[in-house]
Amino acid sequence: MRTDLYIARRYLVAKKSLGVIHVISVISAIGIAVGTAALILILSIYNGFNRIIESNLGDLTPDVLVTPVQGKYFVPEGPAFDALMDDARITRICSVVEEEVLLAYEGRQELARAKGVDAVYEEESRLGLHTVDGVFDLHKNGLPHAAVGVNLARKLGVLPQFVEPMTLYYPRRGARIPLTGPAAALGGIRIPLACTVSINASTDDELVVLPIEPLRGLLGLKDEVSGIELTLAGGSDRRTLRSLQELLGPDFRVQDRYRQQPALYKMMRYEKLAIYLILLFVVIIIASNIFGSLSMLRIAKEQDMQTLRALG
Repeated sequence: MRTDLYIARRYLVAKKSLGVIHVISVISAIGIAVGTAALILILSIYNGFNRIIESNLGDLTPDVLVTPVQGKYFVPEGPAFDALMDDARITRICSVVEEEVLLAYEGRQELARAKGVDAVYEEESRLGLHTVDGVFDLHKNGLPHAAVGVNLARKLGVLPQFVEPMTLYYPRRGARIPLTGPAAALGGIRIPLACTVSINASTDDELVVLPIEPLRGLLGLKDEVSGIELTLAGGSDRRTLRSLQELLGPDFRVQDRYRQQPALYKMMRYEKLAIYLILLFVVIIIASNIFGSLSMLRIAKEQDMQTLRALG
């Protein structure tokens, strides 16, 4: 061991030096170590939860969603949509129809968000990974079936094992609503339950996924869709979104995952910022404490430091 380091170590840990200042210094060092460990631990836990939430949303939220600026539905045809089909950056294109409907079963009724999907969605969707009961098969035995959020199914009292189908209601297009019997203006389709799924509180309470054809029939649509979901090979970035927006023009809205869920992602960013600020404040307090203890230690050793300087 070097002589200067040996002298410094013996001087630092000498019995006569173990006073109040040294105890405070040790406590401060332990405090900043614990604070740093807590900082790393809390941020790691938060990032883990953040990734879980994003992965769960990613199974239902597409990389890019194309919707009309005006109106609710559009027909995906024309040169722009033909170019999307040939775009090498896009690995999957799904047509979807979404609408608020009334879901009924055995006298129980609940409002639901129906999502009609095409065959491409059914084949490549990761929604089946979140199945609670039943099998994710929207064309079971060659017949249209539905996947329902687990909480919504519980409210209706329906299970995939039941034979009796559910009923979806929606007002007929152009139908007049009579005051004596408003139910006469509602159209309905009956569809069995294939499975229940669980992703998050919102989807569990209101989601109904079914083939697009019966939902179009209920809504009185032909080839219209409410949105086009795109899955990109390299994920969505600003350059890709800008090029897709330029390709489709001002009549369509191109949204990535963050813009599709603005409230949720904004809340997650604010939570992360709050955690950073709180832990930074804790570290500043601990660092100030150890700085003060080092200052007191220097003052206590000032006379000895002068002696050591004189010794060379």
